[in-house]
This record gives sequence, structure tokens and C-alpha cells, in this order.
Amino acid sequence: MSHCKLEDDLQLQAVLKDAVTDTVWSIVTSYCQGLVDCKFKQKNKNQKKNTAHTKPNNFKPFKLYSTRKHPLYDNCKLQAPDGQLLSTCDRKKADWYIEKELADIVTETPFTIRLRFEPAGRPASNRDYYLYDKKNACVVCGSDGSIVRKNVVPHEYRRHFPLLLKDHVSHDIVPLCVTCHQRAGYYDSILRSKIAEEYEAPLGSSQAVQLLEDGERRTVRSAGRALENARNKIPEPRRQELEKVVLDFFNEEVITEELIKEASALETRYRNEAYVAHGLKVVNSIQKEKQLKGLFEFERRWREHFLDLMKPQYLPHLWSVEHNHERVGGLVGRDSQNKA
Repeated sequence: MSHCKLEDDLQLQAVLKDAVTDTVWSIVTSYCQGLVDCKFKQKNKNQKKNTAHTKPNNFKPFKLYSTRKHPLYDNCKLQAPDGQLLSTCDRKKADWYIEKELADIVTETPFTIRLRFEPAGRPASNRDYYLYDKKNACVVCGSDGSIVRKNVVPHEYRRHFPLLLKDHVSHDIVPLCVTCHQRAGYYDSILRSKIAEEYEAPLGSSQAVQLLEDGERRTVRSAGRALENARNKIPEPRRQELEKVVLDFFNEEVITEELIKEASALETRYRNEAYVAHGLKVVNSIQKEKQLKGLFEFERRWREHFLDLMKPQYLPHLWSVEHNHERVGGLVGRDSQNKA
């Protein structure tokens, strides 16, 4: 193996290692959203082990990704009453039309249904992205093994888009293998950090935490729980300290069972008034500055980011960085003319 090839392999391994680390911490921090300054508490510290009956270690490592058990694309066919192909769709949607008696089955293979009513719209031409079958394989490397859904435009932004831009979003949901998904997540984290700086929309500061914890109230609750659970076992000087914590907080002079119970159930978290979700702040800033045009540019930015860094070789036919922009722009333009 040449020296250059070895260096390339080592660099790739380093990138994938960083990608996994970043993705793990992204998942961990999402689970910890709203909790700050919580102390670690170890349970069963002095629990004795029965070495004579030790069970075999059946520990299974945490699965970073839940791969799909079913295909992402079912490629069922949806027809208008006159037989014109409207789009492909998943089997669940096709079955829903049948169950509601809104469509009839035309063929079983491929599963094709024909609507009993006139649809609200039809494809403008035969060059419509939603008319063509999609492959259940990684769009980057072509692997058809374990597949994970990838949101090219992250959901944390898309969820705050206007309704017009939430329609036809399956274009930006593509299948990736686990390795490519890890790498894409690493690259996405870099762009998200850049966007956070551009729009002053922090990802991990106190402004990004919805609930904060009051340190004083937490101390009072801990004192109340200690008194409630082990009051008679606590040395006298320490018990007096804990009782004083509770009494001072409630501005009382005599400790009672009711007061201890109230302290032990004390709510310690409060709403962070400065909290604004990162995605919401970014989308609001874009709309305020450039309105719909800005959101088109934002969509295009994420799509181009995916193309430039992941270099997918197997994207579906007619997948485009400009997808849906002409259609939505036309709808908005007609609506403005009607209002005028």
C-alpha cells in the first residue's frame, strides 16, 4: 500500500471517529434538554456481589442507529380517475384510500390504485419528481444493507417553515447507510454551528435550555427529603443544619412533618424566559430579513451542502436543489394577485 493511500485511510478513520463522537453527544444533549446543573447520584454503591452465582455478561452495546425494518420507498402508484399517474406513494397511504373507499385497486404488482374523485392538482408534466420509483439504497454509496432516513434539510428548521414549504417534503428525506449517515451528521454539525453564529441562535447556551433549575430550591428539597427518609439516623448537628435550611426558606420557626413533606416535594425547575429554540430563531430571522426568498435560499444551502460534502452518486431521478421553489413561488404570486 502506498504512503499516500495509507494517509488517506487514516484521515478517513479519524473523520468517522469524530462523526460518531459528535453524533453521540448530539443525541445525549437532546435527551438532557431542559436539565442543567443536576448532580450525579450513584445508587447501590455498597451492594455486594454474589460471585458464586455471577451471571454471564450479556451486555449489548447501545445501538446508535435504529435501522429501518421496512423499505423507505414502497413505490405504489396513485392514479387519477382517468388513469393519469399522479405520483408514487407508500403502501400505508394507498391502503388508507382503499379503506376509506376513496380509491379502487387497479393492479397488485406494482400495487396501483385509482382515485374515485378528482384530485386537487395534477403533475404539470411528466418530468415530476414524484412520478418515478425510488431505490431503497444509500444515495451516497449505493449500499442496500442497513438503511437510515436522512433529512437533507434538518427537521429542527423545517418544522418552523410555512405550511407551503412543509408540503412535498419527502424530496428531502433520502436513505443512507449507517456509515454515510454518521459522516453526514458530522458535516451537518459543522454547518449548524456556523448558522448558529450567523443568526445569533445558540445551540448549547442557557438561551437554548427551556427549563432551568433553582439551586436554592434544590438544596431545600434535598434537605426535606433527607429529613423525611432518615431523620432519626442523621447526627444531631447535621439534622439541625438541614432543619434550618427548611425553616429559613419557608420563614418558619418550628419544624413540622407537613413542612418537611412540602420541602421534599418542592419544584426546583422554572421556565427560562430567554429560551428560544435554535431552529425557530433561525427561521424567524430569515423570514424577517428575506421572507420566502430567504427560505428558498436556506433550503438550497442545505441541499448544496449535502451534494458538495457527501457527493451522492445514487440520488433519485429529478432530485434538485431548487425543488418545489417554482411551484410555491407561483402559488404565492397568484395569491397576491387575487388579494390585490
